[in-house]
Amino acid sequence: LLEQVIPDDLVKFGLIPELIGRMPISVSLNELTRDDLNRILTEPKNAVLKQYKKLLENNDLMYKSLEIVTKLFNDKCDKGGFPYVIHLLKVYSGVSDYTEKVCALLHDVVEDTSISYDDLKKVGYNDEVIDILRILTKIKGEDYRDYIERIIQSGNTHAMHIKLSDLRHNMEPDRIKNPTANDYERVSKRYEPAYERINNKLKEMEG
Repeated sequence: LLEQVIPDDLVKFGLIPELIGRMPISVSLNELTRDDLNRILTEPKNAVLKQYKKLLENNDLMYKSLEIVTKLFNDKCDKGGFPYVIHLLKVYSGVSDYTEKVCALLHDVVEDTSISYDDLKKVGYNDEVIDILRILTKIKGEDYRDYIERIIQSGNTHAMHIKLSDLRHNMEPDRIKNPTANDYERVSKRYEPAYERINNKLKEMEG
């Protein structure tokens, strides 16, 4: 019903035109579907993915990483129902070093797809990138606290910067549309302590 309301309806309802004219403009919105979000990312002339491609097309490894993840995660969504590639781009945007940006885009590839480290080597990724991805990839059955401790003990600042960026996005309140008590608990008992431990170790290492 709200979608069909126009200013004249409000006048008929009894509101004076002067008051209606002072009201902020508001519209009714429909909830976006996964297909809608994918179209927003890819179809407009200035779509986010097109912008990233244009910015990165002169950088082979970066462009290759973006191309790989957009294909591998094209039909995948995160816990909030958003296209998973948005998360990868968020983690990417949270780091500044070139190698970290490459690995940020790829950080979930081995864990969540059928791609292996050998596959990545075959398409041109060097040992430094592979080592960082090994650190960041949670091993099947690995306790989360042990996983975080393994990242810290690696002493690899690249991996730690990427994990902090990953955790920052995971802790964003709007990452999940209708968060439950379990979601809040996951943030407070898992993500926040992990962030603090890694951040403290980085501060210690970087002075």
